[in-house]
Amino acid sequence: MKYRPDIDGLRSVAVLAVLLFHAGFKHFSGGYVGVDVFFVISGYLITRIIHDEVLETNSFSFSNFYVRRARRLFPALFFTLVLSGIFACLLFSPKYLEMFSGSLVCTIASVSNIFFWRESGYFDADASFKPLLHTWSLGVEEQFYLVWPLLFVFLLLKAPKFASRITILIAGIVSLYLNHLFSGGEITILSKLSPGIAAWFTNKSTIFYLMPFRVFEFAIGAALVWLIKYQPKNKMLLEPMAAIGLAMIAYPVFTYTEDTLFPSYNALMPCIGAALIIYSGTAKYVGRLLNNPVAVGVGLISYSLYLIHWPIVVFYKYYKLDIMTYKEQWLISAVCIIAAVLMYRFVERPFRRGTNASLSPGGFGFACVTLALVIILPASIIWTNKGWESRFKNRSAFISIDEIRSAEEKRFQHLESGSGCKITDISHCNKNAELQILTFGNSHELDAYNVLTSQYGERNNVNIISFESDYGCGLKLEKDKVINTIKDDQLHCSYRAEMLNNEQFISSLDIIAFNAYQPLSWGKNLIEILDHIIKTHKHINIIFFSGYFGVRPYRCDDIINRFGNSSYCKEPRFVKYFASNDKDEILKMPMARSNFLYVDEVDLFCEGRLLKNCLTEINGVPAFYDGDHLSVEFSKLLGEKMRVFYSDELTMMGL
Repeated sequence: MKYRPDIDGLRSVAVLAVLLFHAGFKHFSGGYVGVDVFFVISGYLITRIIHDEVLETNSFSFSNFYVRRARRLFPALFFTLVLSGIFACLLFSPKYLEMFSGSLVCTIASVSNIFFWRESGYFDADASFKPLLHTWSLGVEEQFYLVWPLLFVFLLLKAPKFASRITILIAGIVSLYLNHLFSGGEITILSKLSPGIAAWFTNKSTIFYLMPFRVFEFAIGAALVWLIKYQPKNKMLLEPMAAIGLAMIAYPVFTYTEDTLFPSYNALMPCIGAALIIYSGTAKYVGRLLNNPVAVGVGLISYSLYLIHWPIVVFYKYYKLDIMTYKEQWLISAVCIIAAVLMYRFVERPFRRGTNASLSPGGFGFACVTLALVIILPASIIWTNKGWESRFKNRSAFISIDEIRSAEEKRFQHLESGSGCKITDISHCNKNAELQILTFGNSHELDAYNVLTSQYGERNNVNIISFESDYGCGLKLEKDKVINTIKDDQLHCSYRAEMLNNEQFISSLDIIAFNAYQPLSWGKNLIEILDHIIKTHKHINIIFFSGYFGVRPYRCDDIINRFGNSSYCKEPRFVKYFASNDKDEILKMPMARSNFLYVDEVDLFCEGRLLKNCLTEINGVPAFYDGDHLSVEFSKLLGEKMRVFYSDELTMMGL
């Protein structure tokens, strides 16, 4: 196939978008779409290689195809994994080293996308410290390489002439439709057959990570194999097409955010843009933006740059323990490019085209398998032995992985013990209790539930109902009615919205206890709902928990293990949010009337309302193990302090 420098130029656009997004440049908030551009390029090139070989020889050598893919991918990948493994062992605490080791094993097995999908979302707090998170895209590509060549060769050799094109069209349409189906959680048949499986699959992470939901991107590229034959005879018509293609990539790079549903229909713009560039990349004038030496040079190192840049960013941020400055963002970007040049020159290129490329397919395969086993063995040992905890056990304060997991389970013990009253399961609720309390909020709602349960859970005249976190649901107020914008049968989102509109249920409540992380921003929609409820039900008392402080993207347990003291959790460089600044604005709200109690956790735990004086542990147990959710012990302490400091207000509410 004739070399096209414009495609390398397109690769440079894609990889630089990803690099600048990961380096933290806020104007490149949608830079992650660069990966989708790579998928379109792969779809085109792989399909073109197979198509041309089959048409010319009436056969296809799978061994040659996979050896070429292995030479292209594995040497640079293995080098990145070994280098990342060394730095992870030197820097990471047990929790992060355990996660890293698991991701390393799965990366070698070409299933890292499945590993990260099962763990959590792409944009969660821990994502900042997953050096191999970006290898999810390699997992998708490698899985595509296993399926597509087999199917496509069969269609070209055994099926009618147009079968391959029709299959590409159908595969793309089905893949895009699956994005819509699974992102909305509307698979009622799956929910009825297995609610657990439905909960696993019907979420944004599913469509982001798993290969079937990316097939339409490869299909867009594959379709170009035939479409490109119909370029207009007037080559000047290619100029606006190439310009439009660049604009269609640039727009999402600068406008999409972490909150954009992706890929779904939002991926069509950058993918079609990439297809337009491939279709018209030979344009004489606009094409110079892509086929100039600088763009081509960056495109040539794009694979090495993609592999090495994210581990560099992660390890630097983890080591520095602070947000990168603008100057550091540029410096890190430059370091990544230099590292990629060296890696391309001394690792990637020699195995593809240099002297090392002369290794026989068998010899190269044996070397790859041997090196993979050498990497997997220590990684598996570390993974199964809880992140090499022995490195930290001699420190004055150490939190084991077992303790972290136990603490996370304990947070739900009251709710999931079989006696917890949940709005989605009222079988354990005491409907006849004199005092009906609803705990309401985002993921911190559980903290309010634990606080109240620790103090009043044993009283027969009190029934505490957990609304459960609104996370995963899109609850908001619209025309004096609570609506749900994200359908999810497993989370009962629509049902929970209906309960907030249920006059009989709301009227039966005596108290609503509200707790939300960053209530004035993250909990804004919920506050609007709460305000609407109490406007029409003035008898309801409100207990509004102020919140405390939040550590993000770092984890408090990780900070304790690194420094041996929980006091480091409240250092300003780690604290993302401090509730002290919210009090005046919250007390000015219309809802803050006579039967409104503002439980000021900052007053209760921080002498002089100063962050440096905030309490971070109780009897050796930290305030929170992650970044901001209260431990059970700390929730109980908050409940005890609340009963003392606000005894008059609570008594008036019947508590």
